Order: sequence, then C-alpha cells, then structure tokens
Amino acid sequence: MQKAARPSASCDRSVSLARRHLAMATGSCSATEWGTSRTCLRRRRWGDCPALKQATPAPTAACSPIRTSRAASSFPRSSPRRCRSQASTGCGAQTSMLRPLVATSLCSRTSGCRWKRGSIMGIASITTPSWVMTFVPRKAKKEIKVLRFDNKRGYGLDPCPSLLREQFFEAYSDSFDLNSMDFFICSHPVANCELYIPFGRPIIIYATTRLEFGRHDQNIDWRSQDLSEESPKRFQEWVRNLQALAKDPRNIVAANNAYDAAYIEYFTGIKALYIPSWCGGDASSPELIGAYAYQPKRMRVLIIPYRTNLEFYPEDIPSHGWPDHSKRNSQTPYGHPILKELADVMRGGSAPEGLVFASIHWEYGHEFSSPAVFKDHPAVVFLPYQFSTMSFFEAYRQSVPMLVPSRELLLKWVSKYGLMWERVYGDPARPRDLPRSPLPNPNSFDSATVAAWLDTHDFFQGDRFPHLLHFSSWEHAIQLLQSTDLAQVGLQMHLHNQREYVRQRHEWQQALVKARAWADASRGAGRRPGVLDRGHQSPANVSFALHSLYGLPPLPPDPKPGCAALREEWERGGAPKVKRKKGPDKCHA
Repeated sequence: MQKAARPSASCDRSVSLARRHLAMATGSCSATEWGTSRTCLRRRRWGDCPALKQATPAPTAACSPIRTSRAASSFPRSSPRRCRSQASTGCGAQTSMLRPLVATSLCSRTSGCRWKRGSIMGIASITTPSWVMTFVPRKAKKEIKVLRFDNKRGYGLDPCPSLLREQFFEAYSDSFDLNSMDFFICSHPVANCELYIPFGRPIIIYATTRLEFGRHDQNIDWRSQDLSEESPKRFQEWVRNLQALAKDPRNIVAANNAYDAAYIEYFTGIKALYIPSWCGGDASSPELIGAYAYQPKRMRVLIIPYRTNLEFYPEDIPSHGWPDHSKRNSQTPYGHPILKELADVMRGGSAPEGLVFASIHWEYGHEFSSPAVFKDHPAVVFLPYQFSTMSFFEAYRQSVPMLVPSRELLLKWVSKYGLMWERVYGDPARPRDLPRSPLPNPNSFDSATVAAWLDTHDFFQGDRFPHLLHFSSWEHAIQLLQSTDLAQVGLQMHLHNQREYVRQRHEWQQALVKARAWADASRGAGRRPGVLDRGHQSPANVSFALHSLYGLPPLPPDPKPGCAALREEWERGGAPKVKRKKGPDKCHA
C-alpha cells in the first residue's frame, strides 16, 4: 500500500488531513488497519466481543488511494490559528474577515464553549480579556469601567438599570479601543444587549436560553431579590428594543437551539436564525480533522450531563414553579425514580455481563475537566433537564455514541416525575399586537405544553444532530447497546461534525454580510481595520442615541429607592458605582 503524500506546511494541511481521514472512513483502508479483530473492532457489541476490554491500536494514517468527497473538497482550506502570515501561507481567504469584537456573556463555562465561534463565524481575532466582558474572571474586575465584579453582575443590570446604561455609555462612547470594534456579540442573557444599542455598531444577539432571563424571570430563586413590580415593564421594553434591532439588516437575531428560536418568535414575532453552538474543534484541531478511532478505555456507559436535576424528586417539584434549591445539597440523584428504574432493570438480569452504567459524578467526581473524557467510554446516556444545554453540544462534538430518551419516554417522565422544570424561567406576557400563534404559551409546566413544543428539543433536530440512539425504556437502551454497531455510529457522528463545521461556518459568514459591509465602509482608505475617524464623536447621551438610531424612547427613570440619589451624585461629577447585593455565581445555559 502506498503512503499518502506528506501534507504541506501551509494552511492546506487541514485539507490533507481531512482527505486522509475521509479515505479511511469511506473504506479505502483494510479492516485489519482498524484493529486486530474484524468482528469485535468493527461491530463493537456487548456479548459477542470479549476484546472490548482490550486497548486497540489507532488506525493508520497511510491509506491509498485517497478518496475525495464533497465534504473533503469543501472543508476549510485555512485556519486563523495556523495562519500567521497571509503572504507566506497562502491564506488569502482570511483577508475579508471581520477582526475584533466586543463580546458579553455572564457564564464562564458557556463562554468557554462559545469562543469556538471565532473560527466558526470567520472572525480572525477576538479581543483581549479586558474587552471580553464575561464579568466572571476575577482578573477583569479592575479592567472594566462601570461594571463591577460581584458574582451576580449584569444579569439584570440591577438595581438602577437606566443609570447603569447611561454610565456605561458615557464611559465608553468616545473610547478609541471600543471604536476599533467591528460589531458586538452578546449572549446569556441576551437582554443585556441593551447596553450596546446606543453605540451604533452592528449587534449579534445570540440567545442560549429564555428571552426573559435578566428581566422577568421570577422562577429563578436567586434572582427574586432583584425583581419588582417594574420587571414586567422592563421585559416589554426589552421586547420593543429587540424588535427595533431586528429591523436593522446589520443586526442578527439568532439562537443556538430550535426551542429558543421558536420562543423568540412567539414573544416578538422575529424569526431568529437557528445555528447551534459549535463547542468543538476548529479547522486545525485533531478532534475535528484527525483520524477517527473508537477506542473506549473505561467500559462503563456514562450517564451525563454533570447536572441532571435528579436530586429533586417528584414530591419536591411544585405544579407551577421551581423546587426548593436547598434539596440540591441534601439529596442524591441515585434516589430518583428514573435511576431507580434503571437499577431495577440491571438487577433483573436482562443486562449482559460486563455492561455497567455509571453517573459522571460517580466516575469522575470533581475531577471532571473536559468533555474529551467521553471518548474513553463506549457510549453515553444523556438525561435532559432542559430543552437545550451546552453540555449536549459538547458531548455530541466528541462523536461518542449517545443514547437519548424518545419522545414518548420524555413525555412520560415529564408527566410522572416533572422532568425539565428548569425550562420555564418566568411567565412574561405576550404582546397583544402579535398575531395568534398555533403553539400554546410555552411557560406552562404541564405535559400537554411540553408535547406541543417537543419538536424543538435538541434531541429531535435530526438534520443538525443525526445518529442519536433514541430509547423508549431502559430495557430498550440495553438492547440498543447490544445490537448497535457503536463504532459505526461514532464514525458517522464524526463525519457529520466535519460537514456541520463547514455548514455553520458558511451560515455565519452569510449572516454577517451586512455587518461586514458596514465595517468595510466605516474604515475608509488606509485605516486600520475597524477603526473610525479619530475625530469621531458619539451622541451626547443614551436617550439621543436611542432615538436617532432606532427611534426608541428615552430611558425610563429608575424607581427603586436610592437610585435618584445615585443619579444626582453622578450628574454632579461624583460618578458613584451602582451598589449591588452579592449573590451566588449562577450559570443557566
């Protein structure tokens, strides 16, 4: 067998690796090159494969002839991470990339996942930590003006949101660094995109959870101290602002899951783009373009995600609302009826010898650090506590066979055990001027509402997430593990992830056409990318900017006690920082 040509040192190396891998995946390599046993290492089934517990060699990288395919030919030919010099590496495709941006997210874990957007969106670089306003890293607490680190910061801009928005605008309106940004991207909660409206830059609103988060989310217990009778009004103002943003073609309203895309349309009438979070490698990472090898090292099937909410038992969950979160520390998931059903099936003798299910807590404890460990297991079982979670995207990008509940089983668990109660953040009013929706109000806890919206669950987006193994009972899950060629399933997931990377990259670049055109026009001849005139002056105040840019009314006065005094002191030049109560560091994505 002839060896494949050695890839070049340029950015085209990613194409060579992708083609070599696709050659193996499509059958150009002999079965023996995938391991020592055709029966066991190609089928990977319990009961007929004693070699499962033995480590197997990785597939060789020298396969010939190299087959090319549409997926290979369309794979990105360059990577921002590898391309240091466009002249020397031939990365001319990167020249039209948008450069810096200001990004806002309040949850460090979800931000870490979503920073893969830099590659997937065609962004050549992301700003330094001082401008990435995640609010979570403590090192940024002295680098961000106005906004202060206090573990809860920014979720609702409380207690004086209008004053905070004015202070933020005054602090950054004529900042040369901020005026170097091509656009803003904000997420989790998207309601805080309101901070950036008066700056006149294109805004990407990328929703990862409910629209009312940070405004009228009364079911979240740790947010209750910041809610007031003004909260419903603030949500309606946010809906009005979002509708105004959506009318500007430079701006993008998107969601990382089908449920929130439909949710946004239900409450605003805006048809949001549905582009899932990537949460995988980029065009140069081995996890995306490297050769696929199904080599489980730990023979236990892993139950994920790390947080399942199964420590709240059915009797703890109210008919309307969230359970008392003190139960989280006093009960364990292993006493939940869903896991008890699994234990009963395993004790019943229907499971083959050697098949063991293990919770990620039991397997790794607090040492769990990366979804990459999922590859060490033959398969994972995903038990949802939401309609969409970042942990699902992370697990799927690992190309590990994944078992998920079927529609019927999910509805049974919702009706019987109150599963997925965390889906409902609040119960905001729908604007009356919107046309009648065929869907019911999503913020109901009954199983009929869940059934009406269930098609938007991540598990049932077959075009985006194919090759999931849906089980209708724990007995059925065991049968699937016995009868399914898990290695083949993992391979098909890996190939799909390669195609999905190209697809999402194209979708983002198409969506950014208007923002790109605005950035190019604003730079002018001979200017550094993204930089406006040094003589550029922002509007005099937030209210004028809101009216001139989007025809929005002035900011309303802050009614909470103490806000008027803080405003007077700020207007006199004292510029006090808005005081906030300390609270727990929460991430709900």
